[in-house]
Amino acid sequence: MERVTPRGGEHLVLRGFALTDGWYCIDLDGHEVLRYSERTVQALRSDPEAGPPHPYVFYYVVRLREDVIALVSETMELVPEDLVDAVAASPDRAWLDTPEADAASTWYNAGYLSTGYLRVAPSIRFWRTVVGGADTVTVAWEHEPDPEGLIEFVGPSAGQVAMPTNEFLAAVTELDRALLAAMDQRISEL
Repeated sequence: MERVTPRGGEHLVLRGFALTDGWYCIDLDGHEVLRYSERTVQALRSDPEAGPPHPYVFYYVVRLREDVIALVSETMELVPEDLVDAVAASPDRAWLDTPEADAASTWYNAGYLSTGYLRVAPSIRFWRTVVGGADTVTVAWEHEPDPEGLIEFVGPSAGQVAMPTNEFLAAVTELDRALLAAMDQRISEL
């Protein structure tokens, strides 16, 4: 809170982004996808832009909220059953040479969570399927190694987790409610 200051000349204003400065990670079935390694936390201690040392991403949490909410509309469209295997595959797979490649690549490229604002951005992709009556959202992630060797994350560098769609939507709703409640509290304090 001590870093949140109103901006402007005569008429001071609080900006929503500043009110959400904080840490976050994404927990996928016990995998904290955006949790930094202890070595990275120690290295970031000397970087004032990184914020106070913490094992999680330090950024405006409202950015995550906005990106997740925008992602929901893409994620809720069902992947056609005949393209499920292609969408779940890695982009370097052989399906790129099949007649379904155009349709598969459209579905494959939808549903990415924007993480480009992070110093070393993992790729996190979501898609929804109904197979055998199970309505699920699948989340796949992949961390590319940091070319400078500074940023590394704990846990597997790549993985995939499927969850019931209603659980996914409940988590999105909880993020929204929790962030708005925290912003309301910060506004009251200021």
